[in-house]
Amino acid sequence: MFELKYLDVNGHEKTWQIASRNARPKCVSKQFDLPDAVIIVPFHVQRNKLVIIREFRVPLGDYQYGFPAGLVDEGETVQP
Repeated sequence: MFELKYLDVNGHEKTWQIASRNARPKCVSKQFDLPDAVIIVPFHVQRNKLVIIREFRVPLGDYQYGFPAGLVDEGETVQP
């Protein structure tokens, strides 16, 4: 868990809390060259439709709809 401080467009200090698997979040380290997460956009050819999933999210206290996603572990690539 990280707590970052930044200035908004009006110059007011704000706090942002995030979780990261890295020693330093990418927004701090600026190491954006390697992806650590992916989103899959599945398409059902026979039905000519996008496929979405429905999953419960604790912070929402409800379900959300979206595309399947996952983390990329060290040594993995985003290529199939």
